[in-house]
Amino acid sequence: MKLKRSFRYIAMATASAIILPAALWLSANAPNAEEDQASEQRAAQPILAAARGVVEVEGGLLKITAPRDGRILSIETAEMRWVQAGDVLAKLDSRQEELAAKIAESEVGQAEARLRMVRAKAKAAAKLAERMQQAASGKAVSDQALDDAIAAKNDLTAEADIAVAALEAAKAKAALAAREVEMRIVRTPTDGVVIRQAVKLGDMVSLQAMTDMFTLLPAGDKIVRAEIPEQFLDGVKPDVEVEVFSDDRAVKPVPGRILRISPVLMQATGQLANERNDTRTATSIIAIRQDASLRVGQRVMVRVYK
Repeated sequence: MKLKRSFRYIAMATASAIILPAALWLSANAPNAEEDQASEQRAAQPILAAARGVVEVEGGLLKITAPRDGRILSIETAEMRWVQAGDVLAKLDSRQEELAAKIAESEVGQAEARLRMVRAKAKAAAKLAERMQQAASGKAVSDQALDDAIAAKNDLTAEADIAVAALEAAKAKAALAAREVEMRIVRTPTDGVVIRQAVKLGDMVSLQAMTDMFTLLPAGDKIVRAEIPEQFLDGVKPDVEVEVFSDDRAVKPVPGRILRISPVLMQATGQLANERNDTRTATSIIAIRQDASLRVGQRVMVRVYK
């Protein structure tokens, strides 16, 4: 009798150990009624339109290509790393361009020195011409000497103007040389995540060939680019609220709003095997929450309810 009672206690304890955690797990993972109420109400409504789409960022992914020809001297980032606008991604070999920039800076210094010298001579020539004019009024110098002094002043004035132009040209040349050095530093044009690095240290890249170096996911607004079949277009307009589902329905529907609809019909892309080959669609841009669990590049379905 005691043995049966012991077995009964053991069975009850075992059942409690199994049932209690299961109940806790179900209560913790049960869907929130308030959160799902809107989705359930929508699901009960008739569907006005449906479309397939892809999650993107406004403007799409950004491909960063080679800004100049050259060999990669260093890589300053890595895939899946967050970068800010202006951050250095890579550097090309710029030793020759740096030497050219130093020469150009030296030429600027020479042009500045020449301008100072010519201006000093022109100033002295102007004073001499003024004294000669005063002396000529008293018949102390000949007219020929006065003419020579005035001509010398004019020549040096014109030479000073030429020196000014030469200095400006030297500065422009130096700025161009410095820009060529800077162009061999590959920088990110905007904030984002480096999702692909297509080059490595020592690779040769080309401006003419537009060598892909990095692909950036910009920190922009998340959107859905959906293709709305032409038979649904009469009932779908901008500012209409929609729901976005992942293809596998692994996440809850995400609310969205149609921003723009293309006025041009195009042939549908990514058609299924049982669809007509000549299906025409209008591309639409749908705004979704930035914290939505949908990933960029993910295929989704869009539904518009009546």
